[in-house]
Amino acid sequence: MGIELKNKGQMFLISSIIIIVILVILKASANLPNIIEEKKQLESRFEDEFFTNIANCLLEVTEISYHQPENITRNIFDFANFTRKTMNERLLTFNFLYLNAITSYSSSKMNVTVVNLLNKPINVTLTLNDSQSDSMNNINDSTSWNTNFNINLGNDYILTISYNNQFEGNLTVVTKTTKNTYSGFFDILLIGSEVTYKDKFQKSYTLP
Repeated sequence: MGIELKNKGQMFLISSIIIIVILVILKASANLPNIIEEKKQLESRFEDEFFTNIANCLLEVTEISYHQPENITRNIFDFANFTRKTMNERLLTFNFLYLNAITSYSSSKMNVTVVNLLNKPINVTLTLNDSQSDSMNNINDSTSWNTNFNINLGNDYILTISYNNQFEGNLTVVTKTTKNTYSGFFDILLIGSEVTYKDKFQKSYTLP
C-alpha cells in the first residue's frame, strides 16, 4: 500500500512537471510572433542608425584629412572598405561609389577620382559642363580611376557621373583663383535584413 501511494505520488509529480513544461512551451509559442517582431524592429533600428553613422563618418574622414588633401581618397577608401567587411560579417551588403574633384589655384587642371566599392566591375563616364567627357571601362571592385579636366580657375562646374550607361549624379565644383578646393560626391547603399537604405550627398571645402 505504501509503495502504491509512493508510485502514485511520483506519477502525479511527473505529470505536474509535464503539464508545467507544456504550459511554458505554449506560452512561449503564443509570444513567438511578438518576439520575432520585436527582434525585427531592433534590427531595423540598429541598421537605420548604423547607416546614418556611416554617412556622418564619411564626412568626418574628409574633415580629418582636410590638411592633407592628397590623402583624402585613400582615407575614404580605407574607411569604406573596412565598413563593407564589417557589414559582410553581419550578413549585410554595403555598396559605395565615391567621386571627388580637387583643384589647385596654381593649375588649370581639375583632378578627378572615382572609387568603386559596388561589388562589381563598372564602366564609368564623366562629363564636365556638357563640354568635356572622359570614360573608363571595367573599373574593378575595390579599385579607383583618376583623370583630369581642363578648367578656368574662378568658374563653377557641374561634373556628371554615370556608370553602366545609367545616370548617377551631379557634383558641383567651385574653383578659386587663390585657394585649392575639394568637392566630394558620396553614393552609399546598405541592404539590411528587412529594409534597403540608400543616400546620395556631396560636400565641398576650401582647402588651406
